[in-house]
Amino acid sequence: MRWKGKGCALLLAAVWLTTSAATIDVAVISIVPKEGLSWTFLHWLGAMVAKTEGLVGSVTDVLTTEVTALSDLATLAESRRYGLIVVVGWQLRPAVEAVAAEFPDQNFMMTDVKLTAPLPNVFNVLYQQEQPSAVVGALAAALAVHYGMPHVGLVLGREGAVLHEFEMGYKFGVDWALNKIGRDYPDLLAAAPIAQKPRQERVLWTYTGSFVDPALGRAATEAQVLAGAGVVYNVAGATGLGIFSYVDDHHRERGIPAGLPPFAIGVDLVQEWMSPHIIISALKRADLAVRQAIELIVKGEFRDYVAAHPFVWYNFANGGMGVTDLATFELFLDYMLYLGKISTDDRANLIAHWHYMRNAQPEWVWNVMQEMIDAIMREEVEIPRPFGEPEKWRIEELRKIYG
Repeated sequence: MRWKGKGCALLLAAVWLTTSAATIDVAVISIVPKEGLSWTFLHWLGAMVAKTEGLVGSVTDVLTTEVTALSDLATLAESRRYGLIVVVGWQLRPAVEAVAAEFPDQNFMMTDVKLTAPLPNVFNVLYQQEQPSAVVGALAAALAVHYGMPHVGLVLGREGAVLHEFEMGYKFGVDWALNKIGRDYPDLLAAAPIAQKPRQERVLWTYTGSFVDPALGRAATEAQVLAGAGVVYNVAGATGLGIFSYVDDHHRERGIPAGLPPFAIGVDLVQEWMSPHIIISALKRADLAVRQAIELIVKGEFRDYVAAHPFVWYNFANGGMGVTDLATFELFLDYMLYLGKISTDDRANLIAHWHYMRNAQPEWVWNVMQEMIDAIMREEVEIPRPFGEPEKWRIEELRKIYG
């Protein structure tokens, strides 16, 4: 199943053959280690891709805490070594604002938080994560209908405005899809246990409070699956590794073959290669954002671009958000092959399994998901945005509607 969205210049950044005489060193600082293979890893990956293209000399990753972030970030800036310092995590906004003001000649990139005021040396990137969350929510609802599951699941990390957008996008997508299925496939919906549940009870959701504790993710997933969730969406960083391990063990211990529930849904980057039971991933292309910032610096256009675009929104329309399709899956497998995380044989087997998982589900399930993508691209749906438009979309009111 291909994502039939618009092509865009941002996606052209994900190439491997660009070369340049100029290079910069890049630092990536975060409170979540890149070894969790999720959000921090994706930023680091963007810098590593730029390194293969000859735009970057070295990539340094720095693990910090909310307590030490100010001093750690100041140390990086004071070294004057890095052409770009990438800061990952909304928790680090105070440190960025303070250090960027103190070191005006240093270039920064800040993701997932809108700075209090634009800064001339900070590439401030924001994401409409409600969009891919709604798409995978629509897929989850369709799978629940097809397999007669009474719930879908959602496991999140630490609660905050950004995660509220994942949460409400997913819940909206579930609701939208059930209404769509009711119109297009009324007989299927009439027999579906999830449709008999009150709207507020269809999605089982848990905030674990952590992005770095797989045990919490595993426990939350076990509770949801045993309560009848046929699909569990990972919005928990490294904590989400516990989601995948539980779903893998659930299949193995009960002799359930791949292609049947429970399924997991990946987040931020393509994660299907990490478990045979991940049905799709909701993509938040921070790798492209990092790559874009690096190229702007190398070309000497960074400050002018930041002045003209103080806040940069990535979404479906410009290719900065999406869900896994075959081309993107193959591209990420190339990345993993380059990094030594998979072999050539693994790559071939993973592509074959990707096709198997798609073909194991009825076509109408994928059609429902595609119709949500099309509706987003045509701007026909208004998905709640408690991060992007907090005055309009209040999380307390949204939970009264969707649970």
